[in-house]
Amino acid sequence: MRTGEKTGDFAGVLGRYQELLRHRICIQVAQQVADTVPGYDAVGFFGIVAYRDVPKPIVDRLHKEINTVLAMPDVQSHFVRLGMDIHIMTMQEFGDFLKTDAKRWADLVREAKLVF
Repeated sequence: MRTGEKTGDFAGVLGRYQELLRHRICIQVAQQVADTVPGYDAVGFFGIVAYRDVPKPIVDRLHKEINTVLAMPDVQSHFVRLGMDIHIMTMQEFGDFLKTDAKRWADLVREAKLVF
């Protein structure tokens, strides 16, 4: 997906992820990449998922507790020192992000006729 492109309800999530390209530790590098490669938009991320049949109360509790820890200033500072930003999402936002990202990369692989 190109920078600035909006797709349905995913536009807000995409906008927040584009902010990560300009990470506070390497803002000059991110700006140079954006200026050199127009439309460049690739973001690494970590997320936690569970099997579909895990009971909803357990998933909800895990989501709440993990996000509580990730919101702690000392945890956020630690991740920044590692060169990462924490972006806490709702379960719906993360699911939308995963679907859109998977489609984007699948389309790229198909269009470029890449073979693995």
